[in-house]
Amino acid sequence: MADRGETWEREPLGRGLYRHTQYMRPEFYEDIGGLRRIEPGWGDSGIPDFPHVVRASRLVVSVGDGGMRRIHPTREADRYMEIGGPYVKVGGEWTRVPFASATRSGSSLTWHRKQADLRITHTGHGIKLDLELLGGYVPEGGLIAFPVGLRGLTLSAQGAALLADGRPVARLRAPVVVDAGDPMDGRPIGWKFASVGGQVYVVLTLPDLAGMSRPVVDPTLTLQPSGAVGQDTFLASNYVTNNYGIHTSCVYSTALSKGLMRWDLSSIPAGTVVNSAVLTLRVNTAILADRTLTFYPVSAANGDWTEGAVSHVQAQAGEPCWNAKCADGSGGVTTAWAGAAGMATAGVDYVDAVMGSAAWLASMSAGQTLDVSLDTRVVATWLGAVTNDGMMAVVLPTIGGIALLDSSDSGTSSARPKLVVVYGMVLGGGRFHGYRR
Repeated sequence: MADRGETWEREPLGRGLYRHTQYMRPEFYEDIGGLRRIEPGWGDSGIPDFPHVVRASRLVVSVGDGGMRRIHPTREADRYMEIGGPYVKVGGEWTRVPFASATRSGSSLTWHRKQADLRITHTGHGIKLDLELLGGYVPEGGLIAFPVGLRGLTLSAQGAALLADGRPVARLRAPVVVDAGDPMDGRPIGWKFASVGGQVYVVLTLPDLAGMSRPVVDPTLTLQPSGAVGQDTFLASNYVTNNYGIHTSCVYSTALSKGLMRWDLSSIPAGTVVNSAVLTLRVNTAILADRTLTFYPVSAANGDWTEGAVSHVQAQAGEPCWNAKCADGSGGVTTAWAGAAGMATAGVDYVDAVMGSAAWLASMSAGQTLDVSLDTRVVATWLGAVTNDGMMAVVLPTIGGIALLDSSDSGTSSARPKLVVVYGMVLGGGRFHGYRR
């Protein structure tokens, strides 16, 4: 019978062997009767004002046809945050943007207007809104507002965290505008809370959108992460001060990019024998020519790298980017990488020994997967209550164009990276069950 935690599941294979599947984001949630798998597809609520609902998640969300979201981060009916549909100014007056009935597709709801497409996606651990501006439309004054209401919850002093009894349960990510035609082009959005006529709004001030072919406004709310989650991000040599900790994909482009990944395998007892470890990654955008994706262990000197909590924009204080292991939040460096910018020095920034590689073929289309067999000796050092240094990924030779692999922040749970470890338990006295020397 399978055993499971919030981010992993394990099944016995017989003869003392176990298959352990590790995820980077929660795949299960606590419900009556134990842990259940998250099912982020929208269903019928039976409530006219909020006809669309996701209940099979720790983040319960219901949505109205006008785009109003009621979000329950604690699964309690009397604790929620409401975020309404967008308002823009028309002739200087705030006006609600009318949307007709939503169209469902898996975990997304979409609405269409001539000026903008609106999409709301339940990611399993977050609720993501995408507002794509169409035909060169820019809201008057570059302003967009969303009405906000709270019941049984409060906002932190900075407004970035949602609190239940003073405890953070969810967080509002700093909003950005992203060019859907160029996944590397993201620009920060100014935002603040303001009261108008007794109603609280979160007001977004858009940056200059010049040069963007498909600008998408992206404010997202996610559950407060637990300690037992993995981390992944990437470093971009053409955006040397940007962090991509919550980017939905790992981008490899003409300019050299490097991926970083760390898995939490503390639920596998230390001292067990790893028979195999296979990392599965999903192709988001095809590559132009055959290449090799190669992984190296990160050096202990860089082992305290973090993921970061923004995407496309300047790294905040303590977050990584190409230029820094810990940026200062103003485009400078607080702590440099151990060797050189972009973790470029073999033997100093990373261990100069390949721990796994796979052919990434031009014939692979979006949705296909890459399986990478990892060095079991390295993976064995990650087991139990230890902090591992993670691994670095590079694609060589350097790519022409842009190619993407889905990250742990993909809106589709099945697209996210997973690591499957087969191991045998230690019986004691130096003997191993299910393992042959």
